[in-house]
Amino acid sequence: MRLVLGQSNRAKTQASSVWPFTILDGFADERSGFEHQIPDDFNAWLYAVEGKIEYQLDDEWHVLDQGESVSIVPKGVSVLKVRGDNKKQSHFALLSGETINESFVQQGPFAMSSQQEINEVVARYQAGELGQL
Repeated sequence: MRLVLGQSNRAKTQASSVWPFTILDGFADERSGFEHQIPDDFNAWLYAVEGKIEYQLDDEWHVLDQGESVSIVPKGVSVLKVRGDNKKQSHFALLSGETINESFVQQGPFAMSSQQEINEVVARYQAGELGQL
């Protein structure tokens, strides 16, 4: 398991985000697994990057095939368990953050607080102000 940002299982990154947020990048097979505690006021998103993974939440196991994801909105503090489902390692990503409860407007890859902000960022993008990949 690689802790990219935030904290998990008493480990914490030096870098921090403005809003409480955790990013985990993990590998597991049928003999290995991982547990992450999702705090009471957080939501999570689990993605099966490569291979099939199984996850347990509230004593029930579920399966995610490669390319599938699930949004997790726990009721109270929850422990999420993740494991691979065969001898080959499966790759997964887990993102978890504090619930913001704010409305947003989304257009293409942009998500902002209002349509006016969307219009402004699209104009900046079209003017080449957002850089290149």
